[in-house]
Amino acid sequence: MEVWTSKIIRFLFNNGAALFSGVLLGLASPQVDLYGLVWIAIIPLWISIRAAENSRQAAFRAFLAGYVFHFMELSWMPVLTPWGGSWIYLGWALLALYLALYFGIWGYVSHKFSFKNPVVHALAGALLFALLEWVRTLGTFGVPVGQLNTMVIPILVIARLAVWVGGAGLTFLVVLTNLLIAHVILDRRVVVLVVLVLAIGISSFFFPQTNPNSAQTLRIALIQPNIPQEIKMEGDAADLIFAKLLELSQKAVRESGSTDIVVWPETAVLEYITHHSRYMHPLREFVRKNKVSLIFGTPEFRGNGKDTNIFNSAVYMNPNGEIIGQYDKTQLVPFGEFLPLRPILYPFFRNFSFFQRDYTRGGRPVRFKHGETEIIPAICFESMLSGNIRRRVPLGSALLLVITNDAWFEKTGIVTEHFRQGQLRAIENRIPLVQVGNTGFSGYVTPTGSVHTVTELMKQSTQIVDVAVSRSR
Repeated sequence: MEVWTSKIIRFLFNNGAALFSGVLLGLASPQVDLYGLVWIAIIPLWISIRAAENSRQAAFRAFLAGYVFHFMELSWMPVLTPWGGSWIYLGWALLALYLALYFGIWGYVSHKFSFKNPVVHALAGALLFALLEWVRTLGTFGVPVGQLNTMVIPILVIARLAVWVGGAGLTFLVVLTNLLIAHVILDRRVVVLVVLVLAIGISSFFFPQTNPNSAQTLRIALIQPNIPQEIKMEGDAADLIFAKLLELSQKAVRESGSTDIVVWPETAVLEYITHHSRYMHPLREFVRKNKVSLIFGTPEFRGNGKDTNIFNSAVYMNPNGEIIGQYDKTQLVPFGEFLPLRPILYPFFRNFSFFQRDYTRGGRPVRFKHGETEIIPAICFESMLSGNIRRRVPLGSALLLVITNDAWFEKTGIVTEHFRQGQLRAIENRIPLVQVGNTGFSGYVTPTGSVHTVTELMKQSTQIVDVAVSRSR
């Protein structure tokens, strides 16, 4: 009887520890935003994994923690039910399940190939976790939400280390800290933790606080019209929305005195703007009169009949009213901009209007040239993908511009997560970032990750920012 009681207690303790880690990670995510918890959240799970009798048991405990974490951090998904119906709840559960598999793999491998030296074991465990988190962001179906590095961004003195180690390096640092603290508890190796803290503290002082190539300033008007998604999708609302955007742009230019670029958000109007004279004529008149450039998001199509391809695009119009650049989004959102496995899944989604046609993935990324400044356009969640941005930033590029429509998500934590990942891209690439959202966030982030300007969510706004950029080389 005592043996069985002991087994039950161990079972409850070890699985409870895993659940507790999942809850702590969920609380640290932007949904609740107790981000400091991320530095201790994995400790109970690691102790539980170390106590596992076999690798399968370790995998289950890690999976359990991962599922609770991702289920909590994905709790913004029900806000999408007006467009996805009850399928959203199934998607919520399945996406959390998929992401938890990476935790399970981590737990299994960490137990299977454990090292006698606790420091080496912690290093290997942290490296594997960071690698798995990076792998799941890759490819057409990459999922960038729920990265631990997002929870580091509010502590800029540490987040700035990303200039050397990238976002994956920040995740490695978070996990390593957790595992070393766990080993301090288990093995009483306090000196290891002291060395880690000193290394982080000293290295942060060597981060360059300014962009060494700053040599030019661009005055940019950020237009945040705050159009609710349900209104935006009404067929007869396009002209009214366009008129509001133009009115806000004229107001911003008038109040700023002089402006270089006006920026509208992603799919500013759900019409093919460049194909309609009722939109293009007033736009050309606006830029010529005010001697400004305009960058706007719009659906775009090319081809005819069955060969027509639709793109989610950013268009660059110069002060002469000429379109001299167009970027077509290269990383599309599964179930948002295209339906995976369409022959199989379409019968289940035929009643949802936005699944009737897929967007087409863009080809080679482009950059917009404004004088001597190169502007790297990114659309929506592309700014959450480190590799997508990094390979588009050549030596000398000056500005990362993100246009987005986060109206779908209202005031949920995913909007904060999206903006913080943009901060991380600015730090990684040492270039300023400007983001313009339909309902927010819109703002300007310096190359060191400092938020210079940011708007309120779900509030109409025009912001004028003076962005220090580097000259192209």
